[in-house]
Amino acid sequence: MFANRSEQLTLIGAIMVAVGAFAPMVEVARLGAVSYADASGNEVYMLIAASLAAAGLIVAGKKQFSIFAVLFTWVILLWPMLKHFGSGSDDGGLLGKVTKTVTDPLKDLTGRLFSNVFNLEWGGYVFLLGLILLTVGGVKLFMESRKN
Repeated sequence: MFANRSEQLTLIGAIMVAVGAFAPMVEVARLGAVSYADASGNEVYMLIAASLAAAGLIVAGKKQFSIFAVLFTWVILLWPMLKHFGSGSDDGGLLGKVTKTVTDPLKDLTGRLFSNVFNLEWGGYVFLLGLILLTVGGVKLFMESRKN
């Protein structure tokens, strides 16, 4: 069904993003395993819809437009940082939401936890690898469509 390797990368990446968003991403003291869905609220559904839209565009035969779904996925993911860019205020995104629920003595530990990729749970690795595959596949599809 998906003969092109770029199409396969995009599809696998979209599925991995959807699974990884609900999987345990990081272990936080007193909170347990926290997923992206736990920290982001309804934003996770837009993220999943955007990533799966890239795969849907391939199935619909509009693979050259999948890059826009990939870009929209990244905008949704980075929105907490982008909306405060240049204004001087920041809610901290995922890290900010987690640290607000953690008591003061654990804030330093939580900061180190999120800055060190080796402390991720299996869902964090699935989510990150899915984002990489989705991005690489979407860019490759766009570049292939420009050659034709």
